[in-house]
Amino acid sequence: MNIDGKDCDIAISADMTMEDFAEEVARKTEGAIEVKNLNVGGDEPYRMIIQSKKRGANQAITFLGDTEIITGLGLNDPDNKLDTAVNAGFKYNGIPMQRATNEITDITVGLTINLLQATDKPANFSVVQDTQVNKAELDKAFALTQQALTLMQAQKAELGGELAKLKKVRKHL
Repeated sequence: MNIDGKDCDIAISADMTMEDFAEEVARKTEGAIEVKNLNVGGDEPYRMIIQSKKRGANQAITFLGDTEIITGLGLNDPDNKLDTAVNAGFKYNGIPMQRATNEITDITVGLTINLLQATDKPANFSVVQDTQVNKAELDKAFALTQQALTLMQAQKAELGGELAKLKKVRKHL
């Protein structure tokens, strides 16, 4: 198996259960791929689902190894593919963008956008900055600066304290 450019050697044996296989895949891919058993009903109700836990085009799973076995299991059969790995495409302020994940955190500082579902209609939203948080942080920084300035002035006043001897510091006090 290959995912995200990494080859993962999965050993399959005749006595392996589906649970054994799922555990082996999870272990060898460090949890990047999961295997599930899905009951779809009918005469042959169970289907094995092999999927990436993450989204994006680089999460496409390819099967490597003995082509006869892979073909016999139907692993590379397009009819057995439920979904194709693709990047999230969207527009932000009219600018087309793509990301390998549905959680976008790198457009602007402090903003996280979660794309919850695909749509062909515009999804409009507004972002409001919490100015109270910014004001509180600025107030703290101002108070600390005032404390530092008070301490430096007191040091200067004390019999020509150590800071008073430093020419650069004296100039700014």
